[in-house]
Amino acid sequence: MVAILNTPLDMDLPYGCFIFLRFACCAAFSFWALAAHENEEPKWRNAFVVIALLYNPFLPVKLGDPVIWMLVNIATLFFVVVSGKISKDSPEDSKD
Repeated sequence: MVAILNTPLDMDLPYGCFIFLRFACCAAFSFWALAAHENEEPKWRNAFVVIALLYNPFLPVKLGDPVIWMLVNIATLFFVVVSGKISKDSPEDSKD
């Protein structure tokens, strides 16, 4: 999802496209924050909350230069990949 945010930088897309992507990212990171909260993982919860707030469409964060946003998007993508890798490597509790 975050990789999609980097794609439109060279394209002349309407602003509504970026607002839609903010909604999608905010919703996804909020969902992951809730999942981390339910799994009692406060560090992951806090990280996902911060990222959800960064991408929220209601009170948008203005970073100015699109290059800064591109770097933020790349860092977010890296974070998502690392968090996914860690969650796959961690043992799951089997509650049958």
